[in-house]
Amino acid sequence: MPQHDLPALDLEHRCRSLSRRVAAVAGTIFQLEDDQYLVAALLVHDARDRPTARERCIPGDRVGVRPQDELAVLDDLRGRREELRRSLVVGLVQGGAPRARDRLRRVGPAPTARRQRGEDGDDPERPHRGSLPRVDFELTAEQREIQALAREFAAAEIEPYASDWDRAHGFPAELLDRLGGLGLLGVCVPERHGGAGSDFVSYILVLEELSRADAGVGVTVAVHTSACTLPILAFGTAAQIERFVPPLARGEFIGCFALTEPGSGSDAGALLSAADEVADGWHIRGRKQWITNAAFGGPVLFFARTDPATRSARGVSAFILDGTQIEVTRTEEKLGLNSSVTNDIAVDAVVAADRLLGERNHGFRIAMATLDGGRIGIAAQAVGIAQAAYDVARRYALEREAFGHRIADYQAIQHKLANMSMEIDAARLLVLRAAWLKDHGRPHTEAGAKAKLFSSEMARRQTAEAIQVLGGYGYTKEFPVERYYRDAKITEIYEGTSEIQRLVIARSILGRQELVATPSR
Repeated sequence: MPQHDLPALDLEHRCRSLSRRVAAVAGTIFQLEDDQYLVAALLVHDARDRPTARERCIPGDRVGVRPQDELAVLDDLRGRREELRRSLVVGLVQGGAPRARDRLRRVGPAPTARRQRGEDGDDPERPHRGSLPRVDFELTAEQREIQALAREFAAAEIEPYASDWDRAHGFPAELLDRLGGLGLLGVCVPERHGGAGSDFVSYILVLEELSRADAGVGVTVAVHTSACTLPILAFGTAAQIERFVPPLARGEFIGCFALTEPGSGSDAGALLSAADEVADGWHIRGRKQWITNAAFGGPVLFFARTDPATRSARGVSAFILDGTQIEVTRTEEKLGLNSSVTNDIAVDAVVAADRLLGERNHGFRIAMATLDGGRIGIAAQAVGIAQAAYDVARRYALEREAFGHRIADYQAIQHKLANMSMEIDAARLLVLRAAWLKDHGRPHTEAGAKAKLFSSEMARRQTAEAIQVLGGYGYTKEFPVERYYRDAKITEIYEGTSEIQRLVIARSILGRQELVATPSR
């Protein structure tokens, strides 16, 4: 920005012009925690000196702050006339000495911030001149506390036994009791309904930490919460919520989600299970496949056709069944997630009329809404698996020596670890963005699909790279990376394959709203 772009106006006008340019260039206001100084980053433009950055410290007791053109500007700019002629402020700091911070609080939020919160009734999505939208990547204190709780529990109670549970194809039932006692089976369920009363982001953080220790435990919690408890909470009547949600949130029962059938996977709307209305309620009959948690005997969110004239997604309804009303016909042998239980089930039972969830013939909408949120959980699971693989690979590279050096000193290994770290960070940000959108009641179908697609494919790639870093050891059960590799693959399949996720994303960005069927777990 050349000097002659700033007109020779009076200083007050120049300050306003400068603040508008700051808004256009800076993009954010940096918050620096310093008890004695306000720090302003200056970019110097001078004919004798190429643009270079330097840092200036201004004692806090010499700085006044006031709102101006939707920005908090430094009052002592008037005393720096000569410096303004050759300097452009490209980042203004709103933090600083306690006295300055107190003045900012008295000023209150700028109109921009109020518009972002919707307090003035304006559209927060509408662009406006001079705005500096806040992008905060920090977790709240409560979210960090819940994350730490889950991490500590997983490190002490899950990770040391995960390999044994993988071989035994199951974990002790007492583990679920302990998870329920900590509130980790109802993290985002309101307290009045027996849950911990936190947000969806906190729940996603818990899933990542549990899956980092054992993805089988992670998926058990994910299906129980995302695919059973939350749909009842969202679509159930007051009586249904009162009856089912509190015991699910406390972990007294473990729920499951029954959509997929032997002949309907990605085309879930072609299901054949039927529900006929009878005098006592509904006669439900059918078979379901690959149902996680069915063997625990808890409530089942079951989808059946209530309009026999249809053979598509229309005419499907959702029901809440008891575990005693289904029969487990098979326990699946799987490539990974061996500590979780996956079953085939059969149903031939009459249930009361009040077991219909939502409206008749509108059950497929419930299924799709459930999967929109569930995909975010699977993406978090994939991130947890990849993080665990990266942790092992990094430690191994720092300890293993070859040709007289640690293998971490070789560029080939450094590049692998750099790519792993980069892609894990990128996936985590996609997951948190999707979770944040869901928390704020904003559309998250596309964001959830992107998070799941990227995270699942990333986890499969990077768990393979972890094996490569460990070499022959990575292929043995002496190290857990082979388990991470086996566990990661399913994240590309359940809750909608990668191919289905690309269809969901494409139809969203192209404005096509046709239903996209996806398989359950």
